[in-house]
Amino acid sequence: MIFLFLICGLSLSGPGVSAKAHYSDHIILSHRWPVSECTEWMQSNVTPACNIPPVNDWIVGGFWPYRLNAEQPTYCNKSIHADEKVLIALTPELLRHWPSIRKKTANTTHWREEYLAHGSCAYTLPLFNSTAKYFNGTLHRLAEHNITDILAKANIIPGYYYSVNRILHAVQSALKDIQPGMRCITHKATKGLMLRDIYTCYDTEDGSLINCEELKGGLFAGCSQSIDKELIYYPSMEYPLPHKFSRALIAFLIILFGTLNFIGAFFGYKKYLEFRERRGYNSVS
Repeated sequence: MIFLFLICGLSLSGPGVSAKAHYSDHIILSHRWPVSECTEWMQSNVTPACNIPPVNDWIVGGFWPYRLNAEQPTYCNKSIHADEKVLIALTPELLRHWPSIRKKTANTTHWREEYLAHGSCAYTLPLFNSTAKYFNGTLHRLAEHNITDILAKANIIPGYYYSVNRILHAVQSALKDIQPGMRCITHKATKGLMLRDIYTCYDTEDGSLINCEELKGGLFAGCSQSIDKELIYYPSMEYPLPHKFSRALIAFLIILFGTLNFIGAFFGYKKYLEFRERRGYNSVS
């Protein structure tokens, strides 16, 4: 896979970045499973609609500087905006690996917002101090640690349940014992846990892979505390999303109750005929 290391946009003019952007302990890459993101989005919005990418791959959920024991810095300098020429040049790669899952948010709007929210905070780091460096750096790391391949090689495939420990071991082994992070969500209809994110963390100076530490919500946010026992679902692309699940469940219940009513009426009528027949026999005798 070839990424465009563009010269344009290597520096952006504007006022100095606020003090809160100067301090970050490491940078986090969120590898996100699109079906889980769509499920979470549709569960929490009145007019939900999603775009699931046509490829069966993990995508970028975000790439941001992170401070230990502190709130994640965002919008560190609202005067720093993404270079449109860079976004245009990278569009094919971004569409495949960093698409907008939310249907109401256009892809270009999504990328601009990601850069304004998180790229502006990475701007003080020499490795990521331009639109080109930020997006290319993210795409490079997504490809370098391909979660789709890592899980598949460990025989962890979509559509089945796995323990947190098994997923963690597979990823950590592929990362040569570097500590990743994870995030799960709860499916409201089934009350079951679903895998949403795998996190990899990087040094702010040289961009090398390092242990994830002290993530907000813990290293396994939202996942089972019993990491070797309780199972979480790694949903397939055919997984019924919440609104489809609800409609299917309603349709099933309607058919079920209709069938039960028919059976009840049939046997009730049969019993009624038997009762009338017995009454007629008794009156004759």
